[in-house]
Amino acid sequence: MSEMWAGLMRQALRHAVRGYGRTGPNPLVGALVVRNGAVISTGYHVQVGKAHAEVMALDRAGSAAAGADLIVTLEPCSHYGRTPPCVDRVVEAGIKRVFVGCLDPNPREQGRGVQMLRKAGIEVVVGIEEERCQAVNEAYFKYIATGIPFVTLKLALSLDGRIATRTGDARWISGPASGRFVHGLRRDCNAVMVGGETVRRDDPQLTVRLARPDTRPMRVVVSSGGDLPVDAKVFSDQERWPTLLFASAAMPGSLAARLAERGVKVEILGGQDGTVDLAAVLERLGRLGVSRLLVEGGGLLAGRLLADNRVDRMLAIYAPLLIGASGRPSVGEERSDVLARLPRHSIEWTRRLGPDCIVSVRMRPQ
Repeated sequence: MSEMWAGLMRQALRHAVRGYGRTGPNPLVGALVVRNGAVISTGYHVQVGKAHAEVMALDRAGSAAAGADLIVTLEPCSHYGRTPPCVDRVVEAGIKRVFVGCLDPNPREQGRGVQMLRKAGIEVVVGIEEERCQAVNEAYFKYIATGIPFVTLKLALSLDGRIATRTGDARWISGPASGRFVHGLRRDCNAVMVGGETVRRDDPQLTVRLARPDTRPMRVVVSSGGDLPVDAKVFSDQERWPTLLFASAAMPGSLAARLAERGVKVEILGGQDGTVDLAAVLERLGRLGVSRLLVEGGGLLAGRLLADNRVDRMLAIYAPLLIGASGRPSVGEERSDVLARLPRHSIEWTRRLGPDCIVSVRMRPQ
């Protein structure tokens, strides 16, 4: 019996992840209406402001929901937000039992939804595939606890750890399959961030170029210098793909004004050392509702984020080539001279992407 509910919860999780890139900062949630172990209807949280997973599944089930079971990956909400409380809808539908993957860490919830369901006479079981349900929403859990995004650092590098040749040539280290994978990463996040050197050297668009891109993550540039090209691709098409530039006090007012004319939003967040205050950047993005942030380079920005323990996961895409010692390092910050002082990070998984190999690493603080 328990394996049946676990299997149904895993099915609900497969629906939950369909909302990647569109629900932030809200969680990913999937739901099933089930009778005698058979699925009557499914639902998932499509995007912010639209019906939650439970409501979609119940609407699809209609009158068949009365006396049925509800499988939901996250505790149903009990408060008014952009939409009414899901708890009320569950009670009204006549659901007999609710199987919950994990509780919602939001201070407005934290078991309140479960308590309200039980008070209404509905049997509630909590903790079905709990670890899987928590893992799907790790960005949401961090965002609720800290107010800052879950940071994924993507690096495309050679086998000897270089991201470009000594002249700055970085196109294209990784192959087409890796490129499609990266566009999927962009689609699944709320914002994509690069440093000013990457804008000058590579002139990236930072858009999602897939067959049917259904999300448009914010483009973010961090630059401590004042020599950004105004005609860079990342500063174009602001109506469809908005860009936010975080700069230091070194940026000339004339450059900021020219970028503003193009529709780019410029914010000065300078630190005491003359660089951009990255802690303030992450806090600002959190206030803007960014819960998933993808950082795509370059080496200096990556090094600073890693040195400050601000990266949660690193995705290293290794291409089968060697650049040599004169190439540009993937992490442009000095590390400890003593190996024993360096943290041992945790490799989560590896995967082939055409001729390339990607390694997912869970970062541990120093």
